[in-house]
Amino acid sequence: MQGKVNKYLVGGAVAVFWMTAWALLSGAVSEEILLPSPAKVCETLWVMWGTAVFWRSVALSLVRILSGFAAAVLVGTLLAVLTTRYTCCCRRCYTSCGRRPWHPLSSSLTYGSACRSCPHSSPF
Repeated sequence: MQGKVNKYLVGGAVAVFWMTAWALLSGAVSEEILLPSPAKVCETLWVMWGTAVFWRSVALSLVRILSGFAAAVLVGTLLAVLTTRYTCCCRRCYTSCGRRPWHPLSSSLTYGSACRSCPHSSPF
């Protein structure tokens, strides 16, 4: 119980520190367009919270974030499949020839010279 209380106190102290730093910096800059004060940001957020435009913007941002994440998963999975699918030799003699699998992003592709000794190798 004491550990949780300490964790929340430290988190609160960090939040107060950064809010104070933000307020002091926004006062020093004194140009609201460059760095608005925390009070002005909270006031504007309170006004915008109930509007449909705000929630539409939030929803579109979430769609963009999730579609970017899905695209990254798709490309990563495709590259992983390509990496494990294409080896320098066929799967039967991969262990006997001892060569590493061919990597589609490798800078040193030694496919032709490394696999000529393999009777099962083919370019595709």
